[in-house]
Amino acid sequence: MNQKTENETSQILHVCAKVLIRCFAFSVLILMIWFVWLLTCGDFGYQYFSAWFGLTKQEFVLENLNGMTELKLLSVTLFLVPYAAIKLVLHNMYKNTASDN
Repeated sequence: MNQKTENETSQILHVCAKVLIRCFAFSVLILMIWFVWLLTCGDFGYQYFSAWFGLTKQEFVLENLNGMTELKLLSVTLFLVPYAAIKLVLHNMYKNTASDN
């Protein structure tokens, strides 16, 4: 691969890595807000949603915990794993470039 193409690829991968880590951080922030909301306003949320869906308190908490777990798994799978893979590729690119010189 020529130097220009390698630099462009490196820049694109750096941008993708930055986007992915910011998306992961945003999803962690959403999880924290959701958790704090569940702890502080859980009773209000239960009253509000049980009127619509006829949920018991246990079902309400279980659905929230399931949703938080799904969001956590998706954010790790879709954002953190690709970020780590891109960083590994970039590390190997720099390592190979340094050994070529």
